Amino acid sequence: MQKVTIYIKKLQSSAKLLLIGILIFCINFSCKKYKPANPVFYIKSDQLSLNTNTSTQGEGTQNITELYAYANGKFQGAYPVGNKIPIPNPDNKNVKITLIAGIKNNGISNTRINYPFYDFFILDTLVPQANIITKNIKFSYKSSVNFPLIEGFDSGVKLIKSTLSDTTVVVTNDGTGITGNFGRVKLSSPNKYARLETALQYTLPTGEPNLYLEIDYRCNSEFEVGVLGENNEEKSAVRITPKDNWSKIYISLADAVNREPKYSKNKLYIKAVTTSALPVLTLDIDNIKIIHF
Repeated sequence: MQKVTIYIKKLQSSAKLLLIGILIFCINFSCKKYKPANPVFYIKSDQLSLNTNTSTQGEGTQNITELYAYANGKFQGAYPVGNKIPIPNPDNKNVKITLIAGIKNNGISNTRINYPFYDFFILDTLVPQANIITKNIKFSYKSSVNFPLIEGFDSGVKLIKSTLSDTTVVVTNDGTGITGNFGRVKLSSPNKYARLETALQYTLPTGEPNLYLEIDYRCNSEFEVGVLGENNEEKSAVRITPKDNWSKIYISLADAVNREPKYSKNKLYIKAVTTSALPVLTLDIDNIKIIHF
């Protein structure tokens, strides 16, 4: 009986030692408040806008979808517009924040790029760690950007009906536009064809990857955008999916312009066709720009 009692006491002592060991481990490791290795603060885009000189750069509509963030020159990641962006600040000193505008190239979600024509947004600031600052982030076009074509339907019309088209563009202002006047194309029976083209040809750079078309649109049908060579040859750039509400798309024209045969001058074209399944088509367009360096 005495041996049993001694054995039980030994177990109790071992249990106490184990409990003490667990408490020490908890105090030293698990139960301490977590401190991040790189203390951060956050910046958040409260409002995002594009400032333009409307007479030389057109209206400032934009569809920036994410922000590429740099802190003191070091890349931090790409963040959807409106999300908090963590900025490391372990030394609690001023941080130079650089934000670069990102877009969906050709409107495709999995081909997102930083848009080369917008200047960077730069902020040099000191913010207490863990705080969130909200900023009205404003971008502008770089001074080196060229605008061969700006069509806002406010002073004359640069898009005309092609000889093959069953309709033309009509300047409209019914209160549903983004910036006042816009262009409307309508077809109302099956197997009808609409093709608009610029009245002028433009000398567009070949071998230049940064050649883009910006366009605001809404349409109940798919439509096509591309360039016309000197022999009126169509070179498609992209087919655009329908949108019920106004949307902006950034279209790369470089592939179409550089596709053989190459031409020294090109026109822009916009094309749509009705079918028996969709006999009535309405396409609204505005703020059309061809831009390059």
